[in-house]
Amino acid sequence: MRGGRRHGLHARRLAPHPGKRASSSMLRHQVCQSKNQVSLQIGSTPDSAARGHMARRPKQWIYSPPKPPKPKVPESVQRDVETRAHEFVESVLKPKHLKPAPPHADWNYLVDISTKWYRNYFYFSATYCSPGPSALAPSFETPFARLEYVGDQQFHLSYMRHTGQWWELYTALSVEECLQAISDEPHFMP
Repeated sequence: MRGGRRHGLHARRLAPHPGKRASSSMLRHQVCQSKNQVSLQIGSTPDSAARGHMARRPKQWIYSPPKPPKPKVPESVQRDVETRAHEFVESVLKPKHLKPAPPHADWNYLVDISTKWYRNYFYFSATYCSPGPSALAPSFETPFARLEYVGDQQFHLSYMRHTGQWWELYTALSVEECLQAISDEPHFMP
């Protein structure tokens, strides 16, 4: 009988092609007997077959309270953070990380480090030059550190992971503590 179920008291196990190993799906074929009928089921055991018929929990609506609004950054704090960060970038980060352009550059290299505010986040970004023949653009910018204002002149400090997600390392730090962590920690390398 081709295609369809195999009926009868004995169902044959499918044999692999000579010279090939049996796949796990072939080995999981089992014969199950139910209501005087033999059927071939793939990948199930008697226990899992019984679990498939359990009653499911009905979906329910639950209350999800709104998140509290994030605090607005005062103008005085914005100016203070910008001036401190600008001094920090010019005196610490640029001398430490900016190198002269390689003579025969085919790879990306760092050309600038900048900062900017966006809502209640303060970003440190690195600009790279892409001199290679297959470059999509002559340069690109990528953020590497983020300060999130949480109130009372305190910040959460995060770094950009290789997955493109922000990862928070420190909470409730002052601006000076954040800048010190950026200069010392290897996670915040541009």
